[in-house]
Amino acid sequence: MALLSINPVRNMLSPHQAMNRSFDPLHLVNTYGAFGSVGRERYDWIRERFDVAADLKVFVLHHHLLPIPGTGRERSTVTDAGDLLEVLISSGVQVVLSGHKHVPYVWKLEDLFIANAGTVASLRLRGHTKPAYNVLEFEGDEVKIWRRQPFGGGRVIAHFSLSTGAQFHREIEAPVQRVAPQPAGD
Repeated sequence: MALLSINPVRNMLSPHQAMNRSFDPLHLVNTYGAFGSVGRERYDWIRERFDVAADLKVFVLHHHLLPIPGTGRERSTVTDAGDLLEVLISSGVQVVLSGHKHVPYVWKLEDLFIANAGTVASLRLRGHTKPAYNVLEFEGDEVKIWRRQPFGGGRVIAHFSLSTGAQFHREIEAPVQRVAPQPAGD
């Protein structure tokens, strides 16, 4: 996985970052959705990129396709999320990675896992979240999504089968913002 990540990471760190790009052989496809939508004009391009056989199809975008529980008003979901989800599901995408809200969370929608990452590059954290990033690990038919902390530690937040979509594990996060219990009156 580390070797497959070299070109996408180089692109991400480059001052000349390429948007709307796929990286073979992993079929990691990213698009730019920072202005509120991915846009219908990119749907055919996305379908074309995923119209190939691949062991793992991953779509990456900055903003969210689904709201993050406990993070307040939702203004970070792309406005065309429903249409984009339909494009991704019909294209056989298995994992979507995003991270605008800096709160790790994973959903399963049909055979699609949507993983939101935390952050290691910002102190803009919400609730009780610690700095974190996601690592995808795949072996044979199985994928694990790990939440890792920059100074050690981590745990599997999702584990599933590529061929069947069977979910072996999905960690349900505690609410990000909790109201402290009030002491009982005397």
